[in-house]
Amino acid sequence: MRKLPMTDDSTMDRYREQTTDEAQRIQATVEDETGQAKAQDQARESEEEE
Repeated sequence: MRKLPMTDDSTMDRYREQTTDEAQRIQATVEDETGQAKAQDQARESEEEE
């Protein structure tokens, strides 16, 4: 984690909002990819059962 220069509160709030948005986007991407992987696993399992 890099140190931020001393800033006033409004700048910090903007920075915090920006990083929160970014984190939520990353989380959504990870969940999406995880969901796709699970769907592929289930498809593979159902093929093996037949």
